[in-house]
Amino acid sequence: MWHTTLACAAIEAFAALGDTDAARHRYVQLREALACIDEQPDADTKAPVETVLGRDMLDDEPGEAAE
Repeated sequence: MWHTTLACAAIEAFAALGDTDAARHRYVQLREALACIDEQPDADTKAPVETVLGRDMLDDEPGEAAE
């Protein structure tokens, strides 16, 4: 999916600039957009997000209750 590739590039760019809040926001936007079409980020999308934002960012997927 081209939009996930672009979102990952944006996430990595924001993280490289030290703007992890913007990177986190972009990932949340991607998850919400995918949820609208009953999809979730795939492993290829999650890998760079986990690298730049950490595993905790992946634990709170849309539709899941945060603990």
